[in-house]
Amino acid sequence: MMRKMAIFLGLAVAVLIGPAPFPALAQDKAQAPEATAEPPIEASDPARIAQILQDFGYRALLEKDSQGDPVIRTTFSQVNSSIFFYSCTDGADCKVIQFAAGFDLKDGISLSKLNDWNRNKLFGAAYRDDEDDPWLKMTVNLEGGVTPQNLRHTIEWWQVIIDDFKEHIDF
Repeated sequence: MMRKMAIFLGLAVAVLIGPAPFPALAQDKAQAPEATAEPPIEASDPARIAQILQDFGYRALLEKDSQGDPVIRTTFSQVNSSIFFYSCTDGADCKVIQFAAGFDLKDGISLSKLNDWNRNKLFGAAYRDDEDDPWLKMTVNLEGGVTPQNLRHTIEWWQVIIDDFKEHIDF
């Protein structure tokens, strides 16, 4: 009984004095972003995404696909790639991007080789086209925006994924 009373009194005192003796605990959890912070990147701004690719040293040609949605044509590790834009309204206000690259192999690729990739890799889904050539894609949700640093990291990840996949398929 005495122990319960001591715990109760200790909690009551802690509530009454609050975090005052612990200044680190009294601070806000998140610091306000600096005024110079870059605004978030969204799929609704394909020109900005193309510019970030160019800032990285990649070619980035902004076009429209057959549905009128934006698409960026680029190259990663000497592999022609595209960044498709999805969940668009009338060719604008897109929410999702998808990195995609196709590989033209003389004899195509086996399903077991693709299944091995998909079973062991977290990023970069692989599949075969109607000529048994492998394709690699990675879908990224940008709805609500991501930081420029996040998109830069995503581009770096795609580069690593392309390099790993090239090795996996002996390209």
